[in-house]
Amino acid sequence: SSDVTGYVVQWKSGDEEYSDDRQASVDDSTTWTSPATLTKATTYTFRVAAVSDAGQSEWSAEDSNSPGTTPGRVSEFAVNRSPEATSLELSWRAPADDGGTSITGYKVSYATGRDTPTTLDVDGGTATSYTITGLDPRKAYRVQIQAVNGAGEGEATSPDVLGQRSINPSATAISGSVRVLLPTGRETPTPDTVGFRVGKRFSAVTWKRPTNLVTGQAIINFDVQRKCGSENWPANHVADVDPRAHTQTPAATEIQTLTGNPVILGGTGADGTLTNGEECTFRVRANTYINKRGGDDNAQDLMKDGGAVDEPTIVGAWVTGSGTPLGTPSAPGTLGEGLTARVPTVEIGNGALHVSWVPPLRACPCGGKRLDDGGTDITGYKISWSSGGPAGEATVSADTRSYRIGAGNNLSYIVSVLAINARGEGPAATAASATPLAVPAAPTNVKVSQPPRPGDSETDLRGTQLIVSWDAPPANRTSAVTGYVVQYRQSVVDTVKDRDSLTKISDLPGVWADVPTAHVGAGTSLVVPVDGSQIVRGTKYDFRVRAVNGAGTGPGSEHAEGTAASLPDKVTEVEIIAATGSLVATWRPAAGNGSAVTHYEVWWARNSTGAEPPLGFRRVDAPAAPYISAAPYIVISGLTAGPHVIGITPVNGVTTLDSGGRSSDLDRLTRANHATGPAPALPAPSSVTAKPNPTSANTTGQLINVEWSAVANADGYQVEYAPRTDSGTAWVPWQAVVPAVDDAGTLAVGPTSTPTQTFDAEFARKATITGLVPGTTYVVRVRAVSQALTGGKPSGPALFGTPGFSAPVRAAATPANKPKATIAQPQKTTTLRVSWTPHELALCQGVTGYEVAWYPLAPSVQGNRDVVRVGPDARSYDITGLTAIGQDMVVTVSPVNSIGVGEQAMPVSTTTGHVPADGGSIKLLSAAATTK
Repeated sequence: SSDVTGYVVQWKSGDEEYSDDRQASVDDSTTWTSPATLTKATTYTFRVAAVSDAGQSEWSAEDSNSPGTTPGRVSEFAVNRSPEATSLELSWRAPADDGGTSITGYKVSYATGRDTPTTLDVDGGTATSYTITGLDPRKAYRVQIQAVNGAGEGEATSPDVLGQRSINPSATAISGSVRVLLPTGRETPTPDTVGFRVGKRFSAVTWKRPTNLVTGQAIINFDVQRKCGSENWPANHVADVDPRAHTQTPAATEIQTLTGNPVILGGTGADGTLTNGEECTFRVRANTYINKRGGDDNAQDLMKDGGAVDEPTIVGAWVTGSGTPLGTPSAPGTLGEGLTARVPTVEIGNGALHVSWVPPLRACPCGGKRLDDGGTDITGYKISWSSGGPAGEATVSADTRSYRIGAGNNLSYIVSVLAINARGEGPAATAASATPLAVPAAPTNVKVSQPPRPGDSETDLRGTQLIVSWDAPPANRTSAVTGYVVQYRQSVVDTVKDRDSLTKISDLPGVWADVPTAHVGAGTSLVVPVDGSQIVRGTKYDFRVRAVNGAGTGPGSEHAEGTAASLPDKVTEVEIIAATGSLVATWRPAAGNGSAVTHYEVWWARNSTGAEPPLGFRRVDAPAAPYISAAPYIVISGLTAGPHVIGITPVNGVTTLDSGGRSSDLDRLTRANHATGPAPALPAPSSVTAKPNPTSANTTGQLINVEWSAVANADGYQVEYAPRTDSGTAWVPWQAVVPAVDDAGTLAVGPTSTPTQTFDAEFARKATITGLVPGTTYVVRVRAVSQALTGGKPSGPALFGTPGFSAPVRAAATPANKPKATIAQPQKTTTLRVSWTPHELALCQGVTGYEVAWYPLAPSVQGNRDVVRVGPDARSYDITGLTAIGQDMVVTVSPVNSIGVGEQAMPVSTTTGHVPADGGSIKLLSAAATTK
């Protein structure tokens, strides 16, 4: 064929078609460079055709690639000393800009003095660390790093921290690791090894002197730091600046020991001690120098005036070790503010003592209690007993709460119980002396039942009494039973699981008490009255029975549970609202009277003569826990104009049902009439939502936000709310919310005495209800409102449409107690670290995390602002990438719970800036400062 005179190149991206707009002509060269208008990191496909005098050839096969540039700067590049004396450890983050093509590796270069830099290739684009080995600890090295991609090598980056830009490899503080030692039973303080029992401290921190020093290298001192739990490492090494930091002169011995210093004893607890069960980490490093002049290697002999050596200090690498302060458990029982002291209970038996106890508990700030196990799980309990004669002891499992001691009758015994964990035995709790006697054994087969359903002429006693029955105790060679004692306590579940479980005070067994009616004679049943003061209807109780003979009262039986309940009350406060082709009925929830209402049976009928048959039946489920107090309602559709009657019957566990599953207790039926029946009305909003206000304005738990969907042709909306409770308190009618208009739309300011006021449909469909009772459940309803207009003016009162109801919502608060926050600037140019201490009530208020926000004080400064959420265990956050150098920055920290963002800590302020080139210090502002 004829000779090739040139080429045509075409390109496209993605699913595009080739076109003449993306085409270039090339002379007889076989290479071509694409134009600069391509987009970086976008994949392009190319094809080529040859051109001759005879025309253009077919297109070649395709090939694809992405245009890219060399990578950007590596970030957070750090060079640190290694535990090995001849190594440096590098770490970094990949560049934010990879140049549009994947990073394939890194190039590291290092040099000392005027030496030619040595270059090392780090393969792999995901690498973030590297160790340079074979270095001389007597020399200072400069290290740089570059990211590499297909386009080449990126900009060389030096460490952000000035002290790392010329750094000596040096020895670590130890050969091995730091050891953190717990106190032993032989250690002070004395007497009775109190420090060992209480814990909250370590006895010592030990480490070895460096063994890999080079010739001329000597130790100046050791830096020791401690952090516990989610604390940060201290920023200083001097004890009077931070009690968790210490600088120690080296001892002549190989093993260094730190004891009796605030590093060990100082903590975050209220009494300045550590927290049992919270792990603490210590780190130690050696500060050394190299005597380049030769001569004596002893650092102390070369100290000059002011305590400094005449050679540069070489700061070693940190070496760490961890330990957890532990103590033995407290004595079984409860103790603390707001708690009633509980010691073991001992009941006498025939040749036996029956002892029971509760685990060691301590009071919490929010009124609950926690297991006081010394920081590690309780493994068992030891029961000890003694008298003038026999004595003994036994150990039981950690889940056990009672024990039977075989003991001689007519001997007085002292019984004590103590808890055991991995650290040993805690202090004992001792019960009052007790003497076994020839008393009866415990009754068996205790049962609690309701009175039977009454006959036609009988009185219904359900809900007014409980029947406790039992079997006589088995023979135990004692005198005959002459009577019984029936006892009760409120039923509870022992939910104390571990030291971090917060439990309510009622979550422990109560103290047994005699029932209001004494048992007379040897019968094996007793009718217990429900009097509303000692025995309350609807409350679950444990019942047990003790047998009595001439020697005394025997031990208690196994308990049985029972709850007095009766038929539910009739529904009241029925409201029927006319709608287009339908009726909406809502009513006050019926009191369950000891057995929760499960549902309502609803029927409806025409009511022209009062004798029309029902048109339909429907079951309306009672709202489920925890909002059993919500107002039920029903929308009955498909009705024609005219009067109607609606019947409502509540059903609970006591209700008698017929074979069809319907209530046969007809005396609980409530009939409600509606004289006019369905009428034209605007429909209900398709959605009405109500939830606690999620801002720090709601720390008292009195605000609920309401939003609703639009209704066509509505001129406005009426918002109503009401607490709905079946606890026997007064029924509160619906209250309307008065609207107030501001620049943001329509807001609410509380109830109004003029319910015809409405929220203008032109504004945002939202309201904030104020002045609510925290912990109370509310239901909100919204109705669209229309008005007939004559000459553009309302011709009469507002016409309310069909209501839409929200799900029940409980008024709840955002966290009300702010944390304490501080701010510091690490040795980086664009980083701020904010730290905080949670409020002691954070757990009680259900704090689920913290919100950190920052912004420049000057409104003219662009960017440098953001908000982040961190978890509940966080105690600090590093704000990176700031560019507002020399500007005042404000940082806030706010607790967050399931409701929303709570009260923020006092804003802390500081001035961003570069680390001074002369090695000077950065002056931080006080927490209250707002200017430079």
